[in-house]
Amino acid sequence: MNVHFSYKHTVRSPQVDRVIHRHVQKLNKWLTTFDPDLVHLHATLEYHSAREGFKTSLNLRLPVGQLFATEAGKTAQASMRAAFDGLERQFKDKMAVLRNGKTRSTTRSKVQGPKSKVTPLS
Repeated sequence: MNVHFSYKHTVRSPQVDRVIHRHVQKLNKWLTTFDPDLVHLHATLEYHSAREGFKTSLNLRLPVGQLFATEAGKTAQASMRAAFDGLERQFKDKMAVLRNGKTRSTTRSKVQGPKSKVTPLS
């Protein structure tokens, strides 16, 4: 898996690196079915202001589609954990759809009233 992290208005720290490393390892376990050269993870960690805190954006490109998660938090670790959790949920949903071969669609109920016959007036 190709991993690329960007930091905007903030610097790398050992705590952030630990969170990144742990979640990338978890992703690698899930992505064993895909060719590692075809999987790309792009992430951005930005600091906005003391009131808004940190914002993390994750973009995971897979051969079967693209997943995107954005989360904000008071600390860099909190925003990254929330973003990775969102990405994890999306990935599990995507894989469930691929395994079952089902697509999301609305189904009409099969129980419908009888159709009325139209007779011509004479």
